[in-house]
Amino acid sequence: MRSPVTDEDAPGDPGGVRPPDGAARTATEGDGAAVEAVEVPLGRRVMVVSDLLLTAEATPSTLAATGELARALDTWDGPGVLVIAGNLVDEGAAGGPDPTARALEAHPALRAALARFLAEDDRRVLRQLGSHE
Repeated sequence: MRSPVTDEDAPGDPGGVRPPDGAARTATEGDGAAVEAVEVPLGRRVMVVSDLLLTAEATPSTLAATGELARALDTWDGPGVLVIAGNLVDEGAAGGPDPTARALEAHPALRAALARFLAEDDRRVLRQLGSHE
């Protein structure tokens, strides 16, 4: 099974989920970094998370944090967007090939919740890379 969020995915396109035409625009900030604007229609939910810093070894605190996020995704009602605003994974600590997949394997509740979330119509996950990725 393909991980819902992998290192091979382009930032802003985790899991191969692409926005519908006209739903996103890419611009450049003054420092040259790409910025994506995502239109969120009225009535849709957005959740933003960051700095989970997951590794290939689960800890009590990462299991608690990912368990809470998994519960929030599993109880989500209707369409919406989950934004991972950087540092989902601590690549330095996760190590090896595809540290994102290794980190998600160590946190199965989150991995399964992401897959279920993305299986529903009109739901997206956007991932921005952070300073640890």
